[in-house]
Amino acid sequence: MSTDPDASAPAFIGEEWLFNAGWSFEAEPEVDLLDPARLDSPRAWDRLLCVFAEAKRGTFEHVDVLSKLLANEQPHPLFLAAMYLAASIGRASEAHALGRWIDSDWFTQAAAAVILSGDLNFVGALLQRRRGAGVEVKETMESTISHLLEMEPDRF
Repeated sequence: MSTDPDASAPAFIGEEWLFNAGWSFEAEPEVDLLDPARLDSPRAWDRLLCVFAEAKRGTFEHVDVLSKLLANEQPHPLFLAAMYLAASIGRASEAHALGRWIDSDWFTQAAAAVILSGDLNFVGALLQRRRGAGVEVKETMESTISHLLEMEPDRF
């Protein structure tokens, strides 16, 4: 996990960014999130928020930045944001990057992102994780599969 002091979330996103309607920011960003230089920034938040801003405009050219963010554990809430964004707009490589976290200590967060994705391709990984696991993991995997099979359209 990163110990970088720049790893903290920008103040403008607010505390409830991922869980409010439309992932709207609490305040106006003080920077241009669409600046292409942000995609090469050493700050993971810069890269994530640039991909997010592009996606809001309907541009998905740099979605692979998400799979790179998911390649290694990031600080919370950045990691959760990357999982949710990958589930929302990702392609096969992002789904693969997200899927590997099902078999980690981040399994509950990965499961929540999998539900958001609505992607039944995760069922095999969820069943595999369930085998031989403790009660908490089994219940989480079963609940996730159930949610995938009984999608709630109003959630989206």
